[in-house]
Amino acid sequence: GASIPRLAWSNLGRNRRRTAFIMLSLTLCVVLLNCAGTAADSVDVEKETAFMIRTDFAVVNTASSSNVRGFFRRSDALRAETVADIAARPGVTGGSAIYKNTAEDTNVTYDFGHPLTGETFVMEETGLTFGSDGYRSFGLGDDGRMLCNVYGMEEAALARMDLREGETDAHILYEKMSAGEGVLVGVHIDRRDMSLVPDLDLVDVGQNITVYKNGSPVMKLPVLAKAAQTSDDAEIGYISSGPLKTGGDGLNLYLPAGVYEELYDVPTVYKYSFDIEEGCEAEMTAFLEDYMEKTDPDMNYLSAREARESSEATQRMIRFVGGFVGLIFGLAGVLNLINTIVTTILTRRHEFAAMESVGMTRRQLTGMMVWEGVYYAAGACLLGLSLSAALNLTLVKRVVDSMWQFTFRFTLLPALGACGALLAVSAVVPVLALRAFHQGSIVEQLRVAE
Repeated sequence: GASIPRLAWSNLGRNRRRTAFIMLSLTLCVVLLNCAGTAADSVDVEKETAFMIRTDFAVVNTASSSNVRGFFRRSDALRAETVADIAARPGVTGGSAIYKNTAEDTNVTYDFGHPLTGETFVMEETGLTFGSDGYRSFGLGDDGRMLCNVYGMEEAALARMDLREGETDAHILYEKMSAGEGVLVGVHIDRRDMSLVPDLDLVDVGQNITVYKNGSPVMKLPVLAKAAQTSDDAEIGYISSGPLKTGGDGLNLYLPAGVYEELYDVPTVYKYSFDIEEGCEAEMTAFLEDYMEKTDPDMNYLSAREARESSEATQRMIRFVGGFVGLIFGLAGVLNLINTIVTTILTRRHEFAAMESVGMTRRQLTGMMVWEGVYYAAGACLLGLSLSAALNLTLVKRVVDSMWQFTFRFTLLPALGACGALLAVSAVVPVLALRAFHQGSIVEQLRVAE
């Protein structure tokens, strides 16, 4: 006799438009779920966290944690008592107070031979004069030279930076800088591929930078190395308002704390960064929260855990939104599949009774309907997996690669999971439907059908 699977396959051709519609809706479910899963898996939590913060904790004044204001006044300094209290806590390692020049340090300027067009404007918020080269803006000091954004730090903080060019041994570099032999320059990066931005890479390794104080040259510092500058190297988190209000697009210079303190009349600490020993994180978080509430309300902090949770929240949101849309299409497809199977059973009851009258068993009839349902799901799955793979390697990869927080990771696991669910539903629904509507003897079924 005829093969039950072949008989079920031939039945799909009775209404090709309906078959195509059901398969298409199921396919969309598979594809959308997989695209959302690929995008979510491609969220690079560690990459985003490392860009926001290089240490376990970073403590700042509240001004530094405001994207509107940012750190640019001496009054925005982190209190020395706050730094001392945190440094004295058990478990603190690699602590470093980091200095930053302000809009009030206008007597210290820098000359690295970059020409300005002569067009200037005054920033109302800071009162600073800014010059331009036609493309970038630079904060200017009392003598008309550039202020730049200048940082002073301990070796522990410098060792965490991403040294790209010149001297890349952090210890040797810091020793040379401490001896007055040169300076480290930070260059903003293109976050998509973490390369240095050419338009903001204004000096070369070995080039001299002349430092002026009160209009007179006080030292000449060759560029010893370049570092890829993250948001944490500039201010904190994603905030960069302060540097833009002080040095603008000028050089980002990193000096040893000792040299910085000698150069600036009022050395201002803007951040204290540190790591914490394993098992002490919860205690430190509780201490900082309590300290902010009771001792220093002008203090704020960012932790690596918070930065990581922020990135993971983005990941969960993508999964939820993409999964929700995919489930809507999947639900529509499953409902169509259920409707088709139930309608088929109701409209073909006479046909089924006739088949049984010539020898087909209930088991064979159920098997035929199960195969029909499985064929619907299997066709959608094969098409969905193929489209998912193609879209992953083209459209999804292109979109993911355009966003720096993502690192493309190919996966078909969401599609395989969706296919498993669809195949299970397509096999179970015909069995339940036949039990509900296909009852009684053959004669009774023929009478009902008539």
